[in-house]
Amino acid sequence: MAPVHEAARRNDVEELRRLLDEEPGLVEAESDEWPSGRPLHVACSAGSIEAACYLLDRGAAIDSRNSYGETPLMRACLMGRVEVVRLLLVRMADPTLTDQRSTAALMWASYYDERPGSDHVAVIRL
Repeated sequence: MAPVHEAARRNDVEELRRLLDEEPGLVEAESDEWPSGRPLHVACSAGSIEAACYLLDRGAAIDSRNSYGETPLMRACLMGRVEVVRLLLVRMADPTLTDQRSTAALMWASYYDERPGSDHVAVIRL
């Protein structure tokens, strides 16, 4: 995993700041590793709320798509990251977008297995 994606996964805002100050274009750097996508996709999958806020503040595209057509909101819903979902909705992520299989974010929330820190029921209610 590239350093910018790893920092997003670890919720390491200081490292993100350092990397993006050196190379601002990394905010939209693509990754082919799981979870594929940009640093915002990785932060949202991991539940890294501070990193997600920082990336959005640095210009990350809120409705960007990874190679499967998934948005950061879809990744957060799949992983049951309720606080990240709330953040993305407040920041105006589009919950009606669908991926390559015509699956919207709400459906992603229903495809869950319980993991530490996840709350799929709360995501669905939200």
